[in-house]
Amino acid sequence: MEDTAEFMLIRAVLIRDWEPIVCNELLPDGEYDSYIPRILHLLCSDCSSEKLAAYLAHVERDYMEVGTDAERTDRVATNLLAAWKQRTN
Repeated sequence: MEDTAEFMLIRAVLIRDWEPIVCNELLPDGEYDSYIPRILHLLCSDCSSEKLAAYLAHVERDYMEVGTDAERTDRVATNLLAAWKQRTN
């Protein structure tokens, strides 16, 4: 699954737009891969931006154990949905 176009699309958005742990370094390509299957499931389920943002906040808080930033998670969720919709155009 990790080499599917959908997986790579989600990975690209996360690497480009989501940096809950500010490290000011380039992230390895697989840094967020463990979260992609759930994001893919949400996108395939035609979820809302709010539901995606809530999942990202959950990951930040409960897995990464960092503070969440609603503006960041909202922006990333919006970008994920936009990229997902564009893939079929």
